[in-house]
Parts: sequence; C-alpha cells; structure tokens
Amino acid sequence: MDTHKVTPVHTRVPSFGISVTPYAETYAQIVEQVLAAERTGFDLVGIQDHPYQRRFLDTIALIADLLARTSRLRFFPDVVSLPMRPPTMLAKAAASLDIMSGGRFELGLGAGGIPDVIANFGGPRRTPGESVEALDEAIDVIRLLWSEERSVSFQGSYYRLAIRAPFTRLVYPVPEPGGLGVHVTLDLGGNARFGPDVEWVGDIDYSVDPRRADGFYAAIRRYWPELPDGALAPDYTGIRPKLAPPGGPATDFVIEGPEAHGLPGLVNLFGIESPGLTASLAIAEEVLARAGVPVA
Repeated sequence: MDTHKVTPVHTRVPSFGISVTPYAETYAQIVEQVLAAERTGFDLVGIQDHPYQRRFLDTIALIADLLARTSRLRFFPDVVSLPMRPPTMLAKAAASLDIMSGGRFELGLGAGGIPDVIANFGGPRRTPGESVEALDEAIDVIRLLWSEERSVSFQGSYYRLAIRAPFTRLVYPVPEPGGLGVHVTLDLGGNARFGPDVEWVGDIDYSVDPRRADGFYAAIRRYWPELPDGALAPDYTGIRPKLAPPGGPATDFVIEGPEAHGLPGLVNLFGIESPGLTASLAIAEEVLARAGVPVA
C-alpha cells in the first residue's frame, strides 16, 4: 500500500480594492465611488499622491474626509511622494488618521519618480540612488517615531532627528580670524545649528566636507562640554566674500549702490558680519537710501 505525506497549504484570503485618481473636479464622483465600494464589500481604497499636480486634491486630506464618511474600508496613499512630505510629519499624520479611524489607515511610501517636477515644486532634487537611500532612512525615522520611546534620535544623509541642545538663546564665542567663530543659532522649531567655521577657498563649492566635523566638536565643546559623539550632521555651506586676504589687516565694510555699478535698485553689502548685516537699523536705513526708497 502506498502512503503519501500531505503537506498543509496555508492560504491567505485576498483583499480587493479600488484605485482613485484625486481630481478636484470629480470630488463628488469620488465620494459616490468610495461609498459604493463600502456598500458592495470592497476592502481597500488606494489614492494617488502627486502634490505637484495642480488639478489633484491633497491625498492625505482626501483620505481623512473619506475615512470620516465610511466605517469599514481601509485607505492608503498609492504611494506617498516622500520628497514632498517630510517623514516626521508624515509619521504624525499617519498615526493620527489610524487612531481616529479605528485602525483603517495604511501607509504606502514611494521614493519619488519625477525629480525635475519635484524640484520645481520646492522638493529636493535627487538621483535614483539617493531617492532609494532617502526612502530607507525615512522608514527608519517613521518607525522610530512610532516606537514607545519617549526620546529618539536618528542621523542620516537626508533626514535626521537631532538631540535637543540645552540652549534657549544664541551663543557667540570669541571671534576667530576671518569669522565670528562656531556659534549657536536656533530655528523656529527650537533646533540648534552650529557654525559657521572658516575655510578660505578660491573656488565656489557648496558641498560640506564631513572631515571638518572634528573642528566643530572641539569648538562647540568649549561652551558645551557634554556634546556627545555622533550628534552633529553636515547641514549646508555658505560662501561669504572677504575684503581682506587671510592674515591681512581688518578692513571696514563697503556698501555699493547704483552710483557704483549703475544698476537701479541693487545695493551690495561687502565685508559685513552678522549681526551687523541682519540687525543694524542704521545699515538698513542706508540701504533704503541707496536704493532710492524713502525712509519713513
């Protein structure tokens, strides 16, 4: 008698759904289509996400509206254009929609496939390889923010969650030759940025050299000794013209208006360090005068 060993087959019940193109002019029809899917037993609704498409409704806002109109369907962006939606805020929005809908929101992520359009709409321009790396980092960021940790940190080439520096005011050290030293400024979110340092260059190059980090750590630890290793990430580079060469004597600043270059409305300010450039009312009044704008 022959015997046969039977291996059980594990099956998974498939889910069925509909795909929605979020044209603003068809909003009423979209609502009718989704409600019909709810009545007839569909499981999922996927909605395209192209924030740069002027004829489209915002996908996240549309999903929130449709979740409120239904009770059973699950919704997901198909897929989120990651370069247009920072992962920190995306994690917050996704968690909020999922909680408010009783667990009916799914998050689909995309690396972004139209770099020129994304850049024209204010997003970052990335190569295909950079887009994949950014997607991988974004997944890590979102998972960290969805964890039970009270405080999280992440550092990457495109996104980072930095530890909060213990500063509530600006910190300016003693100036160094050629600059003001590596000081602390705070953005509107209370996040600290350190710099700039000074590197004399002959050619314009806006890339950040990670090898200069050692100098930043040394400078910052003069007023923040507890700065942990690995807490800094390269941010951006600026080019500032100087009126004196390295090691040369300090010179006064220069303001040149149309009388110097012949271009109406253009005022050049050379050799002015912050905060003079950004906080001096006398300089502001002089610029207005050179530009031909009456001072009230």
